[in-house]
Amino acid sequence: MAIESVLKELLGKDFSKVSIFNLDFIKSSQNKDGIRITFDYLQKLDLKTEKIAKNAQLLGRNPKTIQDHYDKLIDLEISPQKITKNAPLLGMNPNTIKDHYDKLINLGISSQKIAMYACI
Repeated sequence: MAIESVLKELLGKDFSKVSIFNLDFIKSSQNKDGIRITFDYLQKLDLKTEKIAKNAQLLGRNPKTIQDHYDKLIDLEISPQKITKNAPLLGMNPNTIKDHYDKLINLGISSQKIAMYACI
């Protein structure tokens, strides 16, 4: 079964929201079983199928990496709902996010305000 077939099976009608760029990335970085495992993990984080399709690059990631990124975002007091709403944060480098967070703190912005806007 081709990668496209697996994605169509998992995403259903939302498969059409997967960009060609993301599809190429997934093909080069993940196998069918890995895609299924990552998809299941993203659903456990409460990401809906449409959100996964729009952020399909996450399917090319290892679930352990996504979990590490998720945990670091939680450590920065970003709520699970904000993470779900801003799914691309799961694919960003956590060191970059922490660096931006620290710079905002140094500018006098409170951690609560940073978490409220959570698109660091």
